[in-house]
Amino acid sequence: MLRKPLLPTEIAPEWRAYYDFARQERRGEGARQASRIIVHCPQCEQERWQRISNIRSHGHRPHCPDCTFRRPLTPDEVDSQWHKYFDFAHQEARRVGGRMHLHIKVTCPDCQRARWSLVTLYRQDDVHTPRCQGCATSYQIAQAPPSRHDDRGYVTLLMSRLSATNAQLARSMTGSDSRIYEHRLVMARHLGRPLHKDEIVHHLNGTRDDNRLENLRLLKKKQHHPGHGDNYYQKWQEALSRIAELEAQLGA
Repeated sequence: MLRKPLLPTEIAPEWRAYYDFARQERRGEGARQASRIIVHCPQCEQERWQRISNIRSHGHRPHCPDCTFRRPLTPDEVDSQWHKYFDFAHQEARRVGGRMHLHIKVTCPDCQRARWSLVTLYRQDDVHTPRCQGCATSYQIAQAPPSRHDDRGYVTLLMSRLSATNAQLARSMTGSDSRIYEHRLVMARHLGRPLHKDEIVHHLNGTRDDNRLENLRLLKKKQHHPGHGDNYYQKWQEALSRIAELEAQLGA
């Protein structure tokens, strides 16, 4: 007996006629046993048993897998603002991983580069734009807020929004990461050098997003305990930075 039969209200009105709601049952053996329903493919007209859980999870188009890969993409499946970037007249089957998949000619709206793209990408639940992978990544970075709080309450900054000087300091501290902690960048700017991995920037008042210089203290990792030592280490580093600055001025 089915615990939760598929209901017509769970299917888009245009596809309900292809589902036989009167023929639902548990089928399969062992781990493969599952609630299934008879579905008729609108394109090849063949019927098949389909898992109800898959229908609920991945959408409710009744097309069989073979027809899904062969069925051309139509304008009503794409957001109207992107129609001009899809060449609906140029769709053809191309081999991917030993199987033929339907591709469509797509033009990236940012770099204007034309390419063949999998039709199935634009039928998934996620919103897919015609941007190529590189431009899509750049767009996401550009739309991201320049600063935000992480799960622990620290402020992080987006590397791409930093000035050239700050970006150079941050890059040497974070490698290829796209964000850096603001309190570490503030201390690095104050010292005029990148921080080392064994150096900790402590917030004196305990407020992790209060990144005023007077609220920050530079410590070695072994000093970062309840009490947090004194400010000897920071004063020593400031003195070294000042000596380096004076030597550079004398050399000039």
